[in-house]
Amino acid sequence: MSSIHGVNVGGNLFDVTDSSNVAPIQLTNFATRAYAKDRCFIMADGLLYRATAEIESGDPIVINGNCKRTTLDEIISVIETDSDLIAPTEDGATSSADYAVGSEIVRSGILYKVISAITQGDAFAIGSNIEIAGSLTSQIQTLTNQANDMVNVLGAKNLLPNEGTTQTYRGITFTFLTDGTIVATGTADSNNNAELKFTDLSGREIAPRNKTYILTGCPDGGNGKYNITIAIHNRSSGVFIREIDDVGDGAEFTLGNDEVIRSAFVKIEKGETVNNLIFAPMIRPASVADGTYVPYAMANRDLTVRSALVPDGTSTSSLIAEDISSAYNYTPTRNGVLALVFVSGTSQQTCTARIRDGAIIQYGSTVTVTLNAYSSEPILFLPVKAGRTYTAQKLSGGGTVRLYFIG
Repeated sequence: MSSIHGVNVGGNLFDVTDSSNVAPIQLTNFATRAYAKDRCFIMADGLLYRATAEIESGDPIVINGNCKRTTLDEIISVIETDSDLIAPTEDGATSSADYAVGSEIVRSGILYKVISAITQGDAFAIGSNIEIAGSLTSQIQTLTNQANDMVNVLGAKNLLPNEGTTQTYRGITFTFLTDGTIVATGTADSNNNAELKFTDLSGREIAPRNKTYILTGCPDGGNGKYNITIAIHNRSSGVFIREIDDVGDGAEFTLGNDEVIRSAFVKIEKGETVNNLIFAPMIRPASVADGTYVPYAMANRDLTVRSALVPDGTSTSSLIAEDISSAYNYTPTRNGVLALVFVSGTSQQTCTARIRDGAIIQYGSTVTVTLNAYSSEPILFLPVKAGRTYTAQKLSGGGTVRLYFIG
C-alpha cells in the first residue's frame, strides 16, 4: 500500500498508514476527535479540509460551516501568519505556561527548544532552560517539503480537469468515469475523426507560464489510431498556436510567457475500432518524476486563488490602496485575505511586489510578474489576521500595484 499523509495536531505531516500514528481521516460527517481552529483533516472524498472553528468530538462536520476545503499552499500561508501553529508564542521575559523538556516555543520569530523543565512564571534563559532550535523559516520549509508527500494522495500533481459527460460521438461511445478516466468503445465514422473536447479552459489558467510539463494518458500504441490532444493559444489574443499530442508515451512541452492551455480532446481516428479503450488524461509538472495517473483535484495554485477570492462564499473585496509604490501599512479589523493586483501600462512590464507581516518581520510573500501591455492580474494572496499590521509594497519595476482586502 502506498503512503498516505495527514496533518497532526502539531501542524506536521505524517504517514497515516503507519499504525503508530493517529490518522486525521474523517470517514463520516461527525468528528471522531476534537479539532482546534485551523487544524486539518482528510475527509472520505480524499480532499483536505481546515477547521474554521473549534470542532468537538462528535460534532457534525459542516463544509463551509465549521470547516472548508483548503490547500497545502494555504496551510503554509496560515502557518506563516500564525506562528502558534508551529509552537506557542512567548513574548514576555517569563513563561506564561509550564513546558516539559523537548517542548518548543517561539520568541521574537525564533524557534527555541526547552532543555530544562519550565514552570509558569520562570524566566527564560538561553543556554539554561532554552536553546535555539532553528528559525521559523526552516520549520516552514520543512513543512513545505513534507507537503510534497501529499501530492499523490490529493491528486494535486494532475493539473488537467476532466469536465466531459458520457455520450456517443461520431460512432464512438465515450464513457466518463468518476475517477477522471474515459472509456472509448465503437467504430469511428469513416469520414471524420471522433475528436471529443472534454475540457474548455477559456478564461482559466491551469498551469503557470514559462514552465515545462508532461501530457500523458493515451494508451500504448496510439500513434495513427488514437491520442489525447491539448490546444495551446496566445494568452493575450486568444489565437491558436499549436497542439500537443500524447500517443501513448507522454509528450513534454513548455508554456511560453504568453501561452496558455485552452482545451483538451480525446481522439479516435476515422474508421478505427476500439473496445473499452481507457484514457487517463493528466498534465503534470516535468519536475514530478512519477507519471502514475491520479484523478484531478484542483491544483494548489487554483484552489488558493479561488479560496482567497471567496473565502466563505459571502466575502467582499475592498480597494485599500490604489498605488503601493511606497510602503503601505494596513491593519485589518477582521480575518481575511490581502491581494495584490498588478496593472501594466502601454508596454510589457515587469514588477516585483510583496506583502510582509510586521509582527514576524522575516515572513511574508514576494512575487515577480511580467504582464503584456494593458493587462491586469491578481499576483499575490496572503491570509491575514485581524489586529495585525501588514506592509504591502511594489519594490521595483513598472506599472501599478493595487492592494485589496477580501473578507
